[in-house]
Amino acid sequence: MGKRVVVLCSISQRFTGHEQIPLNVQAIGINCIRGYCIANPVIRKHFDIRTEYFDIFTSAREIARVLELQSPSIIGFSCFSVNFEKTLSIAYTIRRRMPEVTIIIGGPQVIYAADQLEQYPFVDMAMKGEGELTFREYLLSLVGKKEIAKIPGIAFRENGKIVFTGNRKKWINLAEIPSIYTDEILDEISGTILLETSRGCSYKCAYCDTANQKYREFPIDRVKNDLSRILAKTNISGILFTDPNLAHNNERFEEILEFLVQNNTNNISIDGFWSSLPQISQFFEKMKRAGFKKNIRVCVQSTSTKVLKLSRRTWLAIPHLTKVAPELHEYFPEARIELILGLPGETPTSFRNCMSDLFKLGFRQFTINPFMLLQGTEFYNRRKELGLECADNISNIVASTPDFTSQELYHARRFRMKFQQLALLIQPDDICLLESKGINIIEMAENFEWLESVFSISDSIDIANPDKETRHISMDILEPLAEFLERYYKLKRNESKIIVEYIRVKYMMSQIEKQSQDSLKERTENSLFPLIHAYEEIETINSVPQMMGIKYHDNKADLQDNAIIFAVFSLRKRKVVPVMVENVAFFRQLLKVLVGAKSKSGIINAFDPAQKTMVLKSIVSGMVSLIRSRILCTVSFRLIFSG
Repeated sequence: MGKRVVVLCSISQRFTGHEQIPLNVQAIGINCIRGYCIANPVIRKHFDIRTEYFDIFTSAREIARVLELQSPSIIGFSCFSVNFEKTLSIAYTIRRRMPEVTIIIGGPQVIYAADQLEQYPFVDMAMKGEGELTFREYLLSLVGKKEIAKIPGIAFRENGKIVFTGNRKKWINLAEIPSIYTDEILDEISGTILLETSRGCSYKCAYCDTANQKYREFPIDRVKNDLSRILAKTNISGILFTDPNLAHNNERFEEILEFLVQNNTNNISIDGFWSSLPQISQFFEKMKRAGFKKNIRVCVQSTSTKVLKLSRRTWLAIPHLTKVAPELHEYFPEARIELILGLPGETPTSFRNCMSDLFKLGFRQFTINPFMLLQGTEFYNRRKELGLECADNISNIVASTPDFTSQELYHARRFRMKFQQLALLIQPDDICLLESKGINIIEMAENFEWLESVFSISDSIDIANPDKETRHISMDILEPLAEFLERYYKLKRNESKIIVEYIRVKYMMSQIEKQSQDSLKERTENSLFPLIHAYEEIETINSVPQMMGIKYHDNKADLQDNAIIFAVFSLRKRKVVPVMVENVAFFRQLLKVLVGAKSKSGIINAFDPAQKTMVLKSIVSGMVSLIRSRILCTVSFRLIFSG
């Protein structure tokens, strides 16, 4: 008699907002279960354990057909809130095609195993909790090594009844789980890879299904070995740590960072999810050197005091964010905020104020996740008390709360998408200026019709891809925006024109800054030359520089109708500094030389002796703001013009 075929299945979708993540890389759970089970010689002798990875958009019929070809005796599914409905559809289809096969569900979505087994008669067994120990013991029971009724964490059918063996009290020792990243697997992968270095979480967030899991760590040597193999592969471009709280152990986190600093020679992009933002602020500089780039994800969830208290997340309130945000933006200017829409205590007003408050702190990228009532969480257990209603019993998406009707949730999703576009156009440091003119960004997002016409906003939430829209905005918005300001705020045409032009110039400066930051990787670190990394010219009306606080060196220049702003990128501050001068033509020539010359002699040879005095005068008079920003330091001038 041959080995019995066991197929473990993962149903998922490639992430977006990141590089595509291979389906087999996302299936950490079933890969760990397989590795743990086949390490047992008895199981290896009797079972052929396979893994299959399917895209969530593949039809249930096609998935069932692929599985049927393997003649399995057992099929197991890893169930999450995102894939649960699709998994049940597949299981139902399999039952009709293969009535003799044993169908097992497990994963984070299986909390009330006996109730779920009763609800879905086409499923034979449900496994609650971590699957490695439970699944291994189940397989051993099939070859007479253990009684199934004595295996904790299982709900199964027996004589027409459902039997639940009770919760498993023992957590698996993570050191016993073999690494899932062998050289053979890594050679087959391209793109971004997921890496788990710990399980469980020290926080007790009321909405999260990891809140009740004991925090444990994979051995640090195993983590370093995995990283060594991953970093050595040229086909892998990114690593996403999946730990709920990677920085829980500060010493361990710093050790991982130091290892990445020393070994990430291919400059692989590193990313993770952060709830403990104040905790990691001390590591920002080292995180940057280790490979953490711009897409840092900050899990704020809400800024409402009431919501944070109910959710047991008071450690990341607005005062904490206000303190950490400036340094965070310095190292990670495109940090992304993650929020949960519809948490208990949240109202339409508090949600809008939340986005506005975060925008004022400099955050411009937002991912809004639906509030999902995960089984086993505090909010799930208090759902009746809190008045939480779900759309159905499968997806567990909260459809309404006492403070947020279903219609208000729908409009809040639309508001978020419109607000996101304005946040890309308007600079956070301009909010005070706009408010001084009586302009409110929340009102703009609510009432600016042009935003409605540009984006097709679905009535449903794309759970697998909540932040798929563009990160840029068309300049076609400017004329409709001016008309909106005139109509809604009763501004005169000239007033609206100046405000919109000011917004345009600041947006262009932000784009120049972003492009300059992106291109810095091509520049040798700490190199002196070129003295200026990048600059651009922006032509505008003369009122805009005055609004920005830029003054000409020559007062006569104030009479000009138009102006040219030189947006010069500061190497020290990693920001664009706006500069205006009297002699535009000569200053343009000077900048071209400074941004192109790669040595002292290159600058000296660019000017004839008669021009040196003019160059120095231009620097001293026209580049005062640059000198103050230390883009060109006095020492450099002496090097260039000495002798």
